Amino acid sequence: MRIQFGDTIRESDTCVICGEREATTREHIPPKALFIEKPREYLVVPCCEICNNSTKLDDDYLRQTMSATALVGQGRKVWQDKVVPKFKEFPKTQAGLREKTTQHKFDIENFGKLTFPVLMIDVERFNRSIRKMVYGLYWFHTGEILSSTAKLTVNLVDAVGGPKYFQNPAVRAVTNVAKIGVYQDPTIMKTFFYTSLIYNDTSIWFFFFYKQSAAIAISKPDN
Repeated sequence: MRIQFGDTIRESDTCVICGEREATTREHIPPKALFIEKPREYLVVPCCEICNNSTKLDDDYLRQTMSATALVGQGRKVWQDKVVPKFKEFPKTQAGLREKTTQHKFDIENFGKLTFPVLMIDVERFNRSIRKMVYGLYWFHTGEILSSTAKLTVNLVDAVGGPKYFQNPAVRAVTNVAKIGVYQDPTIMKTFFYTSLIYNDTSIWFFFFYKQSAAIAISKPDN
């Protein structure tokens, strides 16, 4: 299967997500569910039917949680226009999100302690969607399929903790050399963009959702 994005052309007859089954379809990276206005040029990667279909609910969950934690902007619009209207059809979704919401006090610089609602993320569901993006993008950027045994760690930084996290000198040392991904249109970047650093067998990915929350994923060989 042959794909092209910009000037980059890649080919694979094997699913780049599982690295095992035949690629019979294409998977969008990132999930289409995140967007209201989709990119004109959308990255797709060779994928099998099983990997494509098995993450659809996880991709919806990614949209629900990232838009729910967005305080303003495009994330709030996605929440109001795409997530909330479905609550009448799927009341269990609303109930599940409500059950995972609590109140937490944060010590905000220059403001003191403030209370914000906090959504407890289902880590397994969240990570499955992030994993698909890492595997798809790794293949696109390197031309190689990431090993299914690679060790993947994922951390989520919300809008409240983000500024402090990215001011950490160790984190800044990485972000300063990370390269911006394929989505660079200012309008699209209001919804999603990423930066990455790939060095030997290790890759680091910063996925930014609605310019408020970020997922940091690191893949390393399992040895």
